[in-house]
Amino acid sequence: AKGDGFTNDTDAILAALTYLQTNGGLLFFPAGDYYINRGRLIYNSTKPIKIFGAGWSSKIIWNPATDTPGTMDWGLLNIHGTGTATANHCNGVIIQDLFIDFGGSRAGGHAEYRRGINIFNSENVIIENCYLKGSIGECVGLGNFDDIEDRGKNYLIKGNHFYDFAQDAINPNMNGGAIIGNHFKHGSTGIEAGVSNVTISN
Repeated sequence: AKGDGFTNDTDAILAALTYLQTNGGLLFFPAGDYYINRGRLIYNSTKPIKIFGAGWSSKIIWNPATDTPGTMDWGLLNIHGTGTATANHCNGVIIQDLFIDFGGSRAGGHAEYRRGINIFNSENVIIENCYLKGSIGECVGLGNFDDIEDRGKNYLIKGNHFYDFAQDAINPNMNGGAIIGNHFKHGSTGIEAGVSNVTISN
């Protein structure tokens, strides 16, 4: 991926995610502007993955008008295991130190299939120190498919900034989570908790 502010980096980033599906690993975005102008980013594996940048100077910018969503891959970044059983969940997901512009705004209205980060059938999820902007659907959706027992569990959403979003900033539907020290500005609903056993503070 070039990250030069001009190149369509979709294929390069998808290739990296596909490669990592075998063993898991790290996907690092150095400082730069990475354009996703065709399709969505999908990670479908039981292996742990960490997607991170050098801080908010590492920007991922999506143009959601040019693609069609998959059956459950409704976000820009879709992370899920290979099935609903716990053994088939993606165990260990970290998204950290990134600026992600989802290409919309609060003024654009809600579109369910234009989510930002869409994670399900996963366990032990951390989203931390990110700037998440312009989601038309849910900005962060966790466990929005399947029965409650199959959705996954254990998450931490901490120290993120949510800006200019048209639906929920955070919609947790996994058991056993914490939402701590996040900032919400110029959006719709901040948090729509679909389960109990969630701690929300600061």
